[in-house]
Amino acid sequence: MGAWGHGAFQNDDALDFLGDLRDEGSWASAQEEIRRIADDAADGGYIEAPDACVLLAAGALAAHQRGKPVAEWSDEVPAGAYPACPDGVVGVVAGLLPRVIRGPESELRALWEETDDLDAWVAECEAVLGAIS
Repeated sequence: MGAWGHGAFQNDDALDFLGDLRDEGSWASAQEEIRRIADDAADGGYIEAPDACVLLAAGALAAHQRGKPVAEWSDEVPAGAYPACPDGVVGVVAGLLPRVIRGPESELRALWEETDDLDAWVAECEAVLGAIS
């Protein structure tokens, strides 16, 4: 996992997702990606770490756009550079984040359990979830 911190935007997968979203200028591809993640995770399926990072980034961006910033925003890319997150995406993300944060089927949680920063990561994720729920 290419991460340099526990924040929702502090990993390569999140920044790749945000860069693609900004470049595309719409949520069309991002919605497809999130729908694929939801389909893969259906019926208790395992949530891979890169997919979990995408869900957290989408949730943190949606929270920021709704006036509830919970994640440290990168100074490199202004938050206003992104199209508004559709409500349907927020619903899917909010439905999956509890499994990312707390579930045994979360690869990202398993990776954070191997570090001393698990509690900080959980707190960040819970803040994102709380801001969009």
